Amino acid sequence: MRIFALCTIPAQASVAKATGKTPLTSPPLNLATFDGKMMEGYDVLYFRLHGIPSIPGKWFGEDDRGGLVAVVDERHLQGVNLSGATVILANCYGKSSPLVQEFYRAGAGAVIAGSGPNYASGSDMIGTDRLAYHIINRMQAGICARTALNWAKGALTMNIWRQADRDTLEFSIVDKE
Repeated sequence: MRIFALCTIPAQASVAKATGKTPLTSPPLNLATFDGKMMEGYDVLYFRLHGIPSIPGKWFGEDDRGGLVAVVDERHLQGVNLSGATVILANCYGKSSPLVQEFYRAGAGAVIAGSGPNYASGSDMIGTDRLAYHIINRMQAGICARTALNWAKGALTMNIWRQADRDTLEFSIVDKE
């Protein structure tokens, strides 16, 4: 299974644990250097960037000092062929981002996201990264995205005492419009 991952610099270690891949990071990627064609040919796309409710059409990376860097907007999905890939959005406010429908227009088979703030850690694989880990693990075993998501949420109920894991229970496959 081919996995694409893009995250903030502070999330790099945890995202690598979750996906089993070395993720791309922002920075150095930004609006000018990120090419949406980089996402083609993958089965799963995992994003752990910042979503800001007042700027819903852009996603932001973060440097090691907390500075935000715009990296993805709708133009990055124009002319891209995602060939049925499953997109997992760990970004805060991912479910309400207009980019969700852009992923569907680009050919995504499913977009999994949560609403509101989403919690994770920089180095520990908790919250959204643990959810992504379980989804990817199940999909690698041949399970469809919906069943993999349900299985992952069930696995995380063992840790619902932890806010980061409890938050993942709100994740769902966003409807295609």
